[in-house]
Amino acid sequence: MRKTVWMRLIVVLAAMALLPFAPPGGFGGAGIAGAEPGDLAVSEYETIAIYNDYSSGDSVELYWEVRTEDEYELDVYLYRGEELLGSFEDYYYGEYEDEQKNKWWLTADSLIPGPYRLLLQLWDPQNSDDPADWLVYDFEVPERMPVTVYVFGTDDEIEDLQLVDTGNDETTPVPGSVRRISEEAKGYVYGFEVFPDRCFRLKSDNNYYFSIVYQLTPLCPEDGREFLVHASETPYLLQLFDYIFWEEHDGATPTLQGWIWFSTPGQFGLGVKIYGKEDVEGAGCVINDIYEGTPAVMILSCQLPDDPSHVEIVAIDGDGGEHTTNLVFRLDDVELPGNLTVTDRDGRLGWVEQEFRFEVREEDPARFALYRFVPLFTTEVRYAPVDGTGLRSAGPWEPVDVKVNSFDGSTFFQIVDLEGKLFAKTPEIPVVDRVSDVDGLLEYAASGIKPWDESFAPQHPSFKVGVNSAGGRSALIEWPLPDHGGLELIAYDLYYSDNNHSFRGADRVYLPLEQPSDTFMHRSDDIPEDVEKLVVVPILYNVDSSKLVYAREFEVMLEDQVQEPDPDAPKLASLTVNEVDLPTVSTEIQMFAPHGTESVPVSATADANVRITLDGNEYYGSVETEVPVTEDDFHMTITLYDPDSDLTTVYTVIIRRMRTAELTNQVLFGTLVKEGDEYEYRFVTKGMTAGALRERFVRDVSVTIGIMTEDEQFVQDGEEVPPGATVHLSRNAEFQIIQLRWLSDYLRDELDMGESEPVTLGHIALFVVRSRSDVTGDGKFDREDARLLLHESD
Repeated sequence: MRKTVWMRLIVVLAAMALLPFAPPGGFGGAGIAGAEPGDLAVSEYETIAIYNDYSSGDSVELYWEVRTEDEYELDVYLYRGEELLGSFEDYYYGEYEDEQKNKWWLTADSLIPGPYRLLLQLWDPQNSDDPADWLVYDFEVPERMPVTVYVFGTDDEIEDLQLVDTGNDETTPVPGSVRRISEEAKGYVYGFEVFPDRCFRLKSDNNYYFSIVYQLTPLCPEDGREFLVHASETPYLLQLFDYIFWEEHDGATPTLQGWIWFSTPGQFGLGVKIYGKEDVEGAGCVINDIYEGTPAVMILSCQLPDDPSHVEIVAIDGDGGEHTTNLVFRLDDVELPGNLTVTDRDGRLGWVEQEFRFEVREEDPARFALYRFVPLFTTEVRYAPVDGTGLRSAGPWEPVDVKVNSFDGSTFFQIVDLEGKLFAKTPEIPVVDRVSDVDGLLEYAASGIKPWDESFAPQHPSFKVGVNSAGGRSALIEWPLPDHGGLELIAYDLYYSDNNHSFRGADRVYLPLEQPSDTFMHRSDDIPEDVEKLVVVPILYNVDSSKLVYAREFEVMLEDQVQEPDPDAPKLASLTVNEVDLPTVSTEIQMFAPHGTESVPVSATADANVRITLDGNEYYGSVETEVPVTEDDFHMTITLYDPDSDLTTVYTVIIRRMRTAELTNQVLFGTLVKEGDEYEYRFVTKGMTAGALRERFVRDVSVTIGIMTEDEQFVQDGEEVPPGATVHLSRNAEFQIIQLRWLSDYLRDELDMGESEPVTLGHIALFVVRSRSDVTGDGKFDREDARLLLHESD
């Protein structure tokens, strides 16, 4: 006789209590034992197997099979966290018939983001005391993520612009924000929120075509969060992925060679024309080949005119008529942004988390709409609107693995003009791999790099340190590249050293694939105060042996190049931002603001006759105002002008909004459990000190960690961790907060005890008999768990 529904539910809840959330893949995440090829998860006794998961966004679509010839009954339960959802209300499931018998399906739509668990229980009708088999499958419905679409080609905002999911043709919410890219640019920025695993296209009812061949290559967040799109009232648009142009001067007439990766809707033919500055007709180019694919590749060749202006891809209709497409490449010279600094925020050798900091030149907003950064180490393209002058940043990108013996990853810098046209020339930005913790020279032999007993010390190397910056002092390192005797220079390892040859970190600076000049140059904005010299090790490629080698080290002494300001120039007497008194010795000041800060109060004073310009307004002698903070790295400029001396001083305050990041996801002892977007550490034990708890977290040396009370006071290492405390990690403007769970509280919850009821040895014995749950984080219950539990008794 079957158990009652009530008794069966008790069995289900008991099973759920013993099966912690785990990644997809079998019972408690223990792996797939005896699985058939392609199975995603297999039950304990291998009679239930999930073989397909077509879930995406907020929709779930799962398929499984019951592999038994015996009669059975199957219970299906779907949980969101610990909440049991209603079958045929929140989700639907069923069994196929006839030849598909024993195969099952489950679907659900419009699920709330968060962790979910599917529990399948197989019952033998002849033996209903316990389930014959069970399977737990965990999955997560993701949050929507923001994406930015830059649209050129319309005079005004497209008021009904929407993103359409290419999987189900459902329309995403209308843009959360729309604005012009800049005052001069003929384009708009649209902000949307989409699911990270769904691709999309653009839609408008105003008869616009868009440069997205969505049947082949829709816009996908997995390729990045920013997209450049052209709109037109005609269909002659191509979707661009990448391009490269170069000049050849071998023959009598110089030529422009190019490769363009693109998609086409296939409704028209293609041609290429090149124009001079005064040429309105243009000259035809040769399309050497078009390799069909997704995307396609066009290989072209053009004879360069004396004064080249641009090259464009033209569409050819069925009558032979030519139409300009959106792919127009200007042939002007291109420079990298001013004072470009490449920073690696990871700190580990072989891993880079690249970020670029740079200045927008004063003349650029009148010429350009966007800076475009196209890295080779990832598909994610980043954009920086040129909507004002001053300091800017791009990145950071997600950390990627780079190896010196197989490295091919620069970043190409591209420019989009005010009409959405790209510049053909794309200078390279080299990759920098920062190594934070360095005791001596890196172990080159471990990477297969052999010694080369020769020195390639350059003539007149320079290591100049300038004004203070975010991490210490900024520096410009440069020297003319010497002759390397047939070896190919791959990278320089720059060790920052004091006079005792004690290193304070190192930068591995890779050379661009195409070296733009005969000078090596590297900027860094966090040189430690006690650094007195550089120790440099060149890494080179030996063509004859096809091996990497490292040459003898050379040293470059530091030169302080801090420019003394004019003593008569106006100065700030005081500066307070967001109730923080800031030093005014340097004209470049950095500060951090809480996550979500939208504006900051600013108070500043100078001499009474000094004009203070702040946020577009003018004041004399002093100012008290509120300044909006519009970016995570917001640059606030305060300009002082003294009419008596006719001198000007410009202060730049970099306000870095704190932003959440995953700075650790590992511990040496215990368990980190992800709860939504946060982690919870399990477990804090009786009498544990803050110092002991800190040492349990695995983190990079660049990450600081502290234990903080509920009223945000740091706990000293020797003090006991108080109730309600949390773990705070930070690195520059990034932070992570980890919640804590006490082992004693866990025991009380498991045994339904009162919050303040003492934990006795009897309680601990009862817990061991009932649960035998792992509390040390090693995945099993053994003596170590029992020992830890005994210490919790009051």
